[in-house]
Amino acid sequence: MTIISCMFSCLSLLILFCGADFTTCIENEDAKPKISLVAGVGMLLAGLLVIIAVSWSANSTVTNFNNPLVDASNKMELGACIFVGWGAGVLLLLSGGLICCFSRPKSGSSGGTAKYYSNSSAPAANKNYRHLSLTHATEAGGEDLPTGDKHSPDRPGALMRLLLLL
Repeated sequence: MTIISCMFSCLSLLILFCGADFTTCIENEDAKPKISLVAGVGMLLAGLLVIIAVSWSANSTVTNFNNPLVDASNKMELGACIFVGWGAGVLLLLSGGLICCFSRPKSGSSGGTAKYYSNSSAPAANKNYRHLSLTHATEAGGEDLPTGDKHSPDRPGALMRLLLLL
């Protein structure tokens, strides 16, 4: 049963890598979450098989240890491999559950897509850099920024002027 669990976990990892978003093994973006879900279910099955096999072995060890008919030289105690097996099973269950939770198909109605546009298409003459070069303009003999609304987006506040003059 442990060998079958190892085979399930290796196969699930291969399926997960093939269906991951960062790979190009599968071109269909709609199928990738389904493939990841299959990998998560495989990890869950592998974890369940490991826990069953390790618990079965631990049960037989404890039963033989408490049996008065078993000779003292044949009595065994729980070793580190039992605890490592339980830890591995729990980690496989956690990883399979997380993969299943996060492998949901992307819905088109979420509105969470962002579109980015390049600034290279806009001509440079239309850009206003006057508020960025306050010290350069005053040093070159240019006029200071016009006074007006203090919340105007085209001129910096008093603190920004102070920082730029330093």
